[in-house]
Amino acid sequence: MVFRRIRGALLRFPHPLFALLIPFRFLLLAGGADTVKRQRVALKLESEALGDFILTLFDLTIDEFLDNDISGFYDVNDLMDGGTSTDEAIAIMRRDKGDKWADILDYYIKNFRDSLTGIVPGARVLVNDLKAAGIGVWGLSNWESSLFHVAEEQCDILQQLDGKLVSGFVKLRKPHKEIYEAALNQFGIKADGALFIDDKAMNIVGSNAAGIRGVRFQDPVKLRELLIANGVNIPAVQ
Repeated sequence: MVFRRIRGALLRFPHPLFALLIPFRFLLLAGGADTVKRQRVALKLESEALGDFILTLFDLTIDEFLDNDISGFYDVNDLMDGGTSTDEAIAIMRRDKGDKWADILDYYIKNFRDSLTGIVPGARVLVNDLKAAGIGVWGLSNWESSLFHVAEEQCDILQQLDGKLVSGFVKLRKPHKEIYEAALNQFGIKADGALFIDDKAMNIVGSNAAGIRGVRFQDPVKLRELLIANGVNIPAVQ
């Protein structure tokens, strides 16, 4: 079940914790709509000579791009996470939504490296403390396969994980039950000893369907507090 907050705490885990499954968004300052917003800054710098009126139009365009009903961005993003190539995704957007949005998606993909700005504060220390306490930490994330190498090259925290399952490579994605079952099988861990962390409620529901406890969190500090409250032997925040 999805854990419910009770008087500032959370329900205690019914079984000992041996494995933590986390999305890369919990570790990296990158991805999805946030990526497009960060790239907006770079695009603005390229467009400054055009004047304030053009920049205002550009802001409106990006806001529209992030509106799935207008551009279809999130639809093709899901397709890429599920194994569709970037070229296919651009072609689908061009066919369904037009050249304007397809060209922005093309820019987004070609400049994806520039969107990876670092590690989420507190994430690296938490991963190290969990591993020192004998708890395995694995990555389970929706990510387009041909762009994943960029994250591995620029964000060394991914190399600290005990293993990774990336949706684009296995052509399965969250929140579908099958990707969680694939993760358990690939990592060699049991559902009742695992905890899945995600920032989206639907992905927690998906993990529950596979028998994995799930907690919706975005902040490594709050997760640390939750784990300590449930008996995990890691240091408190100093």
